[in-house]
Amino acid sequence: MPRPVVRTLWWFALPALALPYGVYVVAKGRHALVFVLILGGLTLLAQAIVVVRFVMLRRRLRQSSGSLCLRCGYDLRGLDDPGLCPECGREFQLQRDSATWRKHVRFEH
Repeated sequence: MPRPVVRTLWWFALPALALPYGVYVVAKGRHALVFVLILGGLTLLAQAIVVVRFVMLRRRLRQSSGSLCLRCGYDLRGLDDPGLCPECGREFQLQRDSATWRKHVRFEH
């Protein structure tokens, strides 16, 4: 899976990291309402970040016709094919990388 997608999906894991402590706090009965409000707010914030990042990624993919680096997301249009990404040094082939983007992210109308 392309790395920019993995970095975006990481935001889903953030609220889950606080869950064991939340179970402990609710079980003890101390400040349960405050914790639920904070965890709920963090969950909504994390989900909003995921949605915004995916919308931005899809927009960049649509504008570049899928020619973004799979590792760093650099726009590879105008570079010799095949070649090296000037941002991270990864070898790329535009057709293969574009097919990988199409496999993992639906960005065309």
